[in-house]
Amino acid sequence: MPLNYKAFSINADILLPVIMTKARIRLAQSIASTLKITHKDSEVDAIWDTGATNTSISQHLAKQLSLKPISKIEVISAGTKYISNVYKIDILLPQGVAVKDVRITEALSIAESQILIGMDIITLGDFSITNCGGKTCCSFRIPPDTKHIDYVKDWEKSQERYKKRRSIRKRINKKRP
Repeated sequence: MPLNYKAFSINADILLPVIMTKARIRLAQSIASTLKITHKDSEVDAIWDTGATNTSISQHLAKQLSLKPISKIEVISAGTKYISNVYKIDILLPQGVAVKDVRITEALSIAESQILIGMDIITLGDFSITNCGGKTCCSFRIPPDTKHIDYVKDWEKSQERYKKRRSIRKRINKKRP
């Protein structure tokens, strides 16, 4: 039975200070087909930001793509409050992972050709970062798995196994003459 999810991983030979992927963005097809317009995709850098509630696009990139706002919203970013344009786009991530009809806010504080992937997208799936042997691996899958990764439970289980093995060894050693 084939697995029913899409996923991608980023593997780096160093510890990454920032998690970044390439992404293709476009006007949401739901809007483009309703308005009967064609809209080109654009490849951008996408920074994964667990501290961001919502996904954001740079003001420069929104203009470059000729996106038209669907609404406005009050945003608080790094202590600054402002009114931001809201757009609806599709985000195409590596390995065929796609998130459609994303409401994305315009951010004043990100680089020209970037988007920030916020928790609104991250929580649609499973997102993990591991740093083994001085190398970073980041994986994302959508939809989420049916089970959680829980390092504490894994540690507790390993402690239980260790205690059982130790108890068995003690009993064996007591039986020896």
